[in-house]
Amino acid sequence: AAVASVGSMFLPRIRSDRNWLLRKLSAVTGAWRELRNEPIFLLRTLGLAVGQFVAFAFAFWGASLALGSELGPIEILAVASPGCLATFVSITPGSLCFYEAVIAFAGASLGVSPVGCLAAALLTRAVLAAFLVVLTPIGLKRLARNTAESNESEAVSEMAEEEIPVTE
Repeated sequence: AAVASVGSMFLPRIRSDRNWLLRKLSAVTGAWRELRNEPIFLLRTLGLAVGQFVAFAFAFWGASLALGSELGPIEILAVASPGCLATFVSITPGSLCFYEAVIAFAGASLGVSPVGCLAAALLTRAVLAAFLVVLTPIGLKRLARNTAESNESEAVSEMAEEEIPVTE
């Protein structure tokens, strides 16, 4: 699917309403053209992806330091790259165990202790889970409050728009 969507970047614009498949292909080629016409959006997306990778590499580096495994920057990048990719290509929900296996394999292929890499991956996942356990209720409470405020302001504006009959 990824090869087909990247390949569709170079297809001419297809316009067709005759066939279900041609309509879908037309939507894909049109979407790529829209993305190519907005380089700021693409740069912002690229910046977010690079930031996510850097944060992932720092988290793995911190976890390996906490476990007493001092890996150099090259080893961290070499192990973090397939690990970050494993989070996108998840075979299981949340890439559970797949991410850890990729990290351990990448570490073993570099001559780093696979047990140390596995422990660092598990520590990284535990810290992320704890972080989400703390932040999720805060975010949900804020979302509920903003939704309630939005609903109240809509109700007030609807009441202001309604005409109130005047009795004599």
